Amino acid sequence: MNRNFIFAFVLLAILSTVYALPFELDGLNGINPPLCPVNAEHLTLTVSPSPIVSGSPFTLNVSGKLNSEVPQNVLFNAAFLKTDTFEILGTFSDDICSSPGITCPIPAGTDFSTTIEKVAPAGLPASFVVGAVIVAQGGTTIACTFIEVSPNPIVHGSSFTFNVSGKLNSEIPTDFCASPGISCPISAGTEFSTGIHKTAPDLSHL
Repeated sequence: MNRNFIFAFVLLAILSTVYALPFELDGLNGINPPLCPVNAEHLTLTVSPSPIVSGSPFTLNVSGKLNSEVPQNVLFNAAFLKTDTFEILGTFSDDICSSPGITCPIPAGTDFSTTIEKVAPAGLPASFVVGAVIVAQGGTTIACTFIEVSPNPIVHGSSFTFNVSGKLNSEIPTDFCASPGISCPISAGTEFSTGIHKTAPDLSHL
C-alpha cells in the first residue's frame, strides 16, 4: 500500500475520533515520521514517565506558539501507533480549552502549555509513536506533531539514539551538518529532525 496513503489514513482515523469529516489525503509532509498535513503548525509534545508504561497513568506535556488563533470548541486528539506499520493501538480525545492553564481563544503568537493526564493502553510495544493534533470543528487541523517513544533508560555499553528536532528563531550554522537528514545552515523558522546514534559508556561500576 502506498506509504503516503497509510499516513493519511492514520491521520484521518485520529481526526475522526469526534469530527468524522472529509480530509485531504494528498500533500502530506512533516518530520520523522511525515504524518502531519502541510498546512498544520507544529506542536511540542513530551511524555512522562518516559517510557510510558502499558496500562499505567502518564502525562502529556503540550506546548506551542502558533501563527493562527486557537478558537473555542477545539479538540486535542491523540493516538498510540505501531512504529513499523502505524497500526492504531489506542486513541483519546480532550477539549483542550478545558485543560489546565488554557483559556480559549488563544490569540495568534501566544505561548501556551498544558498537561493532559491519561492511562496508557495495555500491551504497548517497546517502541511506538504518539501522534497528536488540535482540530477545529469542520475538521481543520490547526496543529500537529508525532513523536517516537523508544526504550529507556539507556543500557550501559549499548547503542542508543538521540532523537533531536526543533524549529528555532535563529539560524543553525554548519557545525551541525554531519547528522542524518540535516542540511546546514538551517534557516531560522525551519523545522528539522535527526537521529544521533551513539554507544553509552559502561557505568555499571559506579
